[in-house]
Amino acid sequence: MKRVFSILFALALVLAFSLVATTPVGAATINVPGDQPTLQAAINFANPGDTILVAAGIYNVDAESWQPWGTCIHINKDNLHIKGAGSALTVLDARHTYSVLNAPGPTQLHCTVVWVQAQTCTIEGLTVKRGDYGIRANWNGPSTSLTLIDVVVDANYGNGIIFENNITTATFTNVVAKGSGDRGIYFSPVTAAGAVTLTNTSANNNGHAGFGCQGSIANLSITGGTFNNNTGGLFHHDFATWVGPYYGFGIELWNCVGSVTAVTAAGNGFLGPNTCGGLYGLEGGAGIVVKAGMKLPNNIVITCSDLVNNRNGLWIEDPDSVVHWGACGGWVGSVALQQSDIAGNTEYGVLNMLAFPAPGCPVPVVVTATSNWWNHATGPGPVGPGLGDKVSPQVLFAPWVTESYAASKSVTPTTGGTASFSASQGNIMGLQAVPTHFSHPVPILYGMFKFTICCFSGPVTLTVTLPGPVPVGSRWYKYQGGLWSSLPIGSDNGDNIITVTFTDGGPGDADGSPNGQITDDGGVGDPTPVGWETHPISKVRVLLPWIALFAAIAAGASLFVIRRRRAQS
Repeated sequence: MKRVFSILFALALVLAFSLVATTPVGAATINVPGDQPTLQAAINFANPGDTILVAAGIYNVDAESWQPWGTCIHINKDNLHIKGAGSALTVLDARHTYSVLNAPGPTQLHCTVVWVQAQTCTIEGLTVKRGDYGIRANWNGPSTSLTLIDVVVDANYGNGIIFENNITTATFTNVVAKGSGDRGIYFSPVTAAGAVTLTNTSANNNGHAGFGCQGSIANLSITGGTFNNNTGGLFHHDFATWVGPYYGFGIELWNCVGSVTAVTAAGNGFLGPNTCGGLYGLEGGAGIVVKAGMKLPNNIVITCSDLVNNRNGLWIEDPDSVVHWGACGGWVGSVALQQSDIAGNTEYGVLNMLAFPAPGCPVPVVVTATSNWWNHATGPGPVGPGLGDKVSPQVLFAPWVTESYAASKSVTPTTGGTASFSASQGNIMGLQAVPTHFSHPVPILYGMFKFTICCFSGPVTLTVTLPGPVPVGSRWYKYQGGLWSSLPIGSDNGDNIITVTFTDGGPGDADGSPNGQITDDGGVGDPTPVGWETHPISKVRVLLPWIALFAAIAAGASLFVIRRRRAQS
């Protein structure tokens, strides 16, 4: 009996251990420095799927054990989520230290702060600074899908963030790349990347470019953010060599398909004498450049953006295309720039280098640049008729708008004073004070206003500052198609500031169509009953129906009397 019990007990133990061995281990959370002293130690200890929380502090990562190819932090496990306390609080600093893997001399390497060689990785809430590259993804590794959230890369010798080889997806949200010797953010995949999405991401004060795509991106989306003051000059390239003087681009697109929406590209371009030559001899950088390429068609749509105070606003074509792609260059695709401000660019607002193809090459590429503000109501020159920023041949610039796009504008109401309008998103166009229709059902306190809002997604909240107070309970009254309607107002506290929310195609949109524009004719009305002495027009409204009734009775009585007298005679 004891022997049977021993056998059963042994079998039970074997079964229990087998269940433990086959049960998947849940994702763990590893704290730095609480559980592991350094970030690299935590990565070495982690399993795929784990989260590593890095406490606030400055981490001198160059002091950690060196990883392959002069790397400070090496991420080589899939699906890790590395999360700091916030980009302003958690800092990975390589201190511009030379790699011990190389002998002293001109070929010595700097530390790449973070090198990602994993299929998936999320990095959030930290600053990466003072390395050769800040974050390097997928060099000599598997296809990578990388997510960056609230990440700052600062003061790196080469590229702030660089993607190489095969990229599955890249998603950046609230990322800042600044102070890089080369490009702030650089994509150079061997095969076409899938979706690359940048939201509220900025790349300012870098060398060659803020954002650069020299590989292939099949689905690029850049929404929001600034790409300013990337001024070229001497920049760091391939570790220890320095190249230049060279251009400075806010956004550099080469073999890309996608959209650029609601960005600012300002102050970009090499500031020294131009040494590049070319068709115009003026190609010293640009807010946005779209270059010739053979891997993918450059189908780019740029909308609702500011291309201001650059050397060139939008520049089309690589001046070295003959060298790279042969006599006809490598251009395929199209470029459209619309609903944007093109202003203060010192050479050209839009420079199309493909306006004059070589003999036997395809027809000229025509750039669509309509519905833009060219810094003057008369439009662009010198090919155009106006006094605004210059435009080169083969650019469709008409029609243009006669005022700048802006989220905030002011106007003088018909009642006097100043009314200011500010949109939560998008731009306000055509703001003007207009006469109030005589049939208004309530007092319209400061007259009516007419405007259009464009370049937005979702509901738009308009903040309106009026010359005087707005009584509690007031509404935003609209006159459309002979009928009055009203919308509720926010910030309804009796002061002079109110808010009104509009939806494209909704009750607040005069055109009634979800077409990317909100059109409004409206004003603040006070529906509260008031004394006749305050609003004399209310007397007319109250008495008018009675006057009409008495007039009708009187007319009827007169007609009755007339007919009776005729009958008696």
